[in-house]
Amino acid sequence: LVNRPLENIETVKQLEDLLPLLRASGAFSISDAELEILTADAKQLHLETDYALVATGGPLFFSLYQVGQELFGYEKFFTLMAADPEFIHCWLEFLTSTCIERLEKYLNLLAPYLDVILMGDDYGFQNMPQISPEMFRRLIKPYLVRVCRAVKEFAPQVKILLHSCGSIAPYIPDFIEAGIDALNPVQITAAGMEPARLKKEFGRDIVFWGGGVRTQTTLIKGSPAAVEAEVKELMEIFKPGGGYIFCPIHDIQEEVPPEMIIAIYKSAAKYAPY
Repeated sequence: LVNRPLENIETVKQLEDLLPLLRASGAFSISDAELEILTADAKQLHLETDYALVATGGPLFFSLYQVGQELFGYEKFFTLMAADPEFIHCWLEFLTSTCIERLEKYLNLLAPYLDVILMGDDYGFQNMPQISPEMFRRLIKPYLVRVCRAVKEFAPQVKILLHSCGSIAPYIPDFIEAGIDALNPVQITAAGMEPARLKKEFGRDIVFWGGGVRTQTTLIKGSPAAVEAEVKELMEIFKPGGGYIFCPIHDIQEEVPPEMIIAIYKSAAKYAPY
């Protein structure tokens, strides 16, 4: 981004004056025309394929944390969380209310065809959580709880998948309490995200969706044999008792040769059966 759209908003009063304009802009809503197209596509995929159908949208659709960083700027948003919690609560109340409004319209039409809805909020750095668990519980979690409850009210059968990169193990009990059903990308290369620990401590209560091969190291510097060994090792940790969906850790980078990608999925097929 060249600049941050809300970087000059300094006070709660300025924010309160701006929120009606943001609501009227259409950026935080979903139109009937969009819903008509999405419903037709979802119905077709539901009827013509046997894949689980995952609903995903842009960050304005289903985000409570990262969208604030993007719009205000990361440094400013961190500063506001520490210095002006009233500002953050005002902002999150707006995001939560508009999010629930969108979800109600969206799920009232699409719920019969959906299996999973994806929420994207990166709460971790590679070496530590972005904010303390205490700050997360005080500022973010109450709103996350409300959004998850809304999904369960509008579409009880739809599972909630949270995409959150980095070192996020301290938040996982709170994600579970809030109503998150599955976690992606399971960045086992980040601090405190050891696979065996994650499975042992949280595997009964949340599905791990990812963590299948290290995309930052093994896929770039390894070999097909190393990929197979790693997939086998990680599957043996994550799959006992179920509650695991295999995929690599996040995106496969462009410099990864095709034979490495083929090795991932051949290995997954080889070691997946129980």
